[in-house]
Amino acid sequence: MPRNHLPAASTLRNRNRITNKTRLKIHHGSLDVDAVLIPDEDEEKHRLTNLVAGVDAEDANRSMVAEHHLQEVLSAAHRASTSIRLSREKPGVPPPSAYIPTPDSTGVVDNYEELYPPNKWKDPATYVATSQTVEESISNGIANGFTYYMDERDKEWLDKNNEEARGEGTSAQGAVSSASGTRTSARSAKAKGKEPDTSQPVVISEDEFELVMGVFEKVTHERTEYLHHGLETGMEFPAFSEYQDVFSTPLPTSMFATFVVPSWIPAQPALLKIAKAVYPYWKERRVERGGHRIIPTLNGDESDTLNESYICFRRRESKAVRKTRAQQVTSSDKLARLQLELNYPLELAKSILVRETLKKENAIQAQALWEKRQAFADLKRKFPSLNDKIDEELLVDKERPVKKPEVARLGGLKIRTDHQASTPRPEIIIRPKERVAMIREQIESQLARQKDIDHHWDDQIDVRFHL
Repeated sequence: MPRNHLPAASTLRNRNRITNKTRLKIHHGSLDVDAVLIPDEDEEKHRLTNLVAGVDAEDANRSMVAEHHLQEVLSAAHRASTSIRLSREKPGVPPPSAYIPTPDSTGVVDNYEELYPPNKWKDPATYVATSQTVEESISNGIANGFTYYMDERDKEWLDKNNEEARGEGTSAQGAVSSASGTRTSARSAKAKGKEPDTSQPVVISEDEFELVMGVFEKVTHERTEYLHHGLETGMEFPAFSEYQDVFSTPLPTSMFATFVVPSWIPAQPALLKIAKAVYPYWKERRVERGGHRIIPTLNGDESDTLNESYICFRRRESKAVRKTRAQQVTSSDKLARLQLELNYPLELAKSILVRETLKKENAIQAQALWEKRQAFADLKRKFPSLNDKIDEELLVDKERPVKKPEVARLGGLKIRTDHQASTPRPEIIIRPKERVAMIREQIESQLARQKDIDHHWDDQIDVRFHL
């Protein structure tokens, strides 16, 4: 009788498992059921891959369509394994084999040396290094980044100024009237204590214009660094008289990045006229900028904590690299260790040189001493009356007493004594007769005590306890 199976919680794996105790139903005759499709292993793997791929399935299909050569090769390899058995049964012409087209890599280009010359020069860009700043690399650059560069607006003003200075495009009468009007206005303005708004045009070159504009920018930054804040509070713009002393004296070398004053700079009177002509235009440009520099600059001041987010090229603390392997040791560490290793033989060689030098000096002094003793002996032989026993000691070197090497003694056991302890009591002096009597008395008392202890024993010995 079959055993009843109790229903229990089972997983899908246990539910589909068939054992010798599983009940199976037997059907007889034909059954109207769908044909069972057993998928191929390759198709099943492809289906599972597409399920896992998810969104990437479309990309995978596009790549497979594009790589049709690869598909043909894989299909041909699959067909080759199945066609071996058929070819044995029915031989025939083998189909053309599929392959992946690749460019020919075995050929040699005829003009290879022209395309890739062997001795072509390569610029060693990594070996080139310089310590010059940007201002030092610029010819005639002003220090601290105040070099001025002309723009299109400056070019238009400079061309117009040079045309007016040369009298081009105006009549002679207009030029004279303009000159007389300028002198009159200047004289009247000077009488009122003010500076003239217009100045007489002077022929100015581009280098001179950039130099004067740069000097204006540098002097303004040094004297009134916060000019833009002053203009906001109603402060007047600096007059030309504040810059007149700069252009009326030779420009210092510290104003230029290379500490060299250019040779093409005009003399002080001519430079002062150029500065007077350029000042109104520079003032106009500076006022338009709200008192800031005409050419904006990057804020690299790290101490400006209020505008920290606008600071350029801020430093970041570099983390120390943890060296856990010997390959990570830098070349500087290797060179430092090599220097220490080479210093030891160098010091050893220096010590040997000093030792040999002392030996040489000792030999020279010994030879000189021997010659002096020889002359002294000849003198005593020539004059025997001068002989003296004390002088004979000078002819022989005294042997130095050899110091006996100290034998290292083993340290014995040291008993620490209490220095603060009281001194022991002195023993009482007893005469020898009294000492012998005391010893005999002690012996007899011991024998008597022993006799009392042995009174319950039978004495079978011949020698009694007596002396």
